[in-house]
Amino acid sequence: MKLNITAIADRMIWFITLIFLVLSLTISFALGEANYGAYVLFVCLFGLIIFYLIR
Repeated sequence: MKLNITAIADRMIWFITLIFLVLSLTISFALGEANYGAYVLFVCLFGLIIFYLIR
């Protein structure tokens, strides 16, 4: 069985992004600053779009 590195890397990037988003949104709501969560969401989505364009 051949390991598909790009598929694993794809899943890991999505997984790490989701964990980062959940943590940042949780922290932002705990601190009462929704602006921080929106900023992190924007940065993550922008980063993913750039990653897929470069790839």
